[in-house]
Amino acid sequence: MSTLLLAEKLAWLTQPRKFDAHQVNLSELSAANRDWLQVEDSMTAAIAAHFDTAPVVNVHFSGPSPLLAWEAKLLQATAAQGGRGFARQITLTVNDLPVLAARSVCCTRQVEQELTELRTTPLAQRLFIADQWTRYTPTIPLRIQPGPGCEAYYGRVCGWQLTAQAATAQTLLVQEYFLPDLLLPRTC
Repeated sequence: MSTLLLAEKLAWLTQPRKFDAHQVNLSELSAANRDWLQVEDSMTAAIAAHFDTAPVVNVHFSGPSPLLAWEAKLLQATAAQGGRGFARQITLTVNDLPVLAARSVCCTRQVEQELTELRTTPLAQRLFIADQWTRYTPTIPLRIQPGPGCEAYYGRVCGWQLTAQAATAQTLLVQEYFLPDLLLPRTC
């Protein structure tokens, strides 16, 4: 795939919010999508094991973003936040091929600072290596349609909560979308 075509296919990641994601039933997912959906540990580590090389994090957007109603509900956002949060939108690439797109969203300064400080470090290094975060939602399967005429992708979302005591809930939603090169059978 040419670099220009690839950039066009991933252009939706460079905007704060130009797309919507919807919850789906597991029966809608292919076997390959279901396999990735069921990864319980770090997706970054699973991708590294699958391809025998560590993926590279490419940040496409990091900044203020409107929240969808379901995002605000899962984040336990208050009306005072005005339906806005902070988002970090990335791809993981292996050998220059994007294999996963992700959107992490929050609505508190503390979590926003953590996302900002990551730069090109995988979020998994905060979620799975340090015992500061715990899941507070089950894994929810999603389908995303980035725009008219764009290919739809399946993925998942999970809510995380900072375990340290705080005056307000410190929550984070991690959405991960499985791109076509991740779903191809691995060849030796």
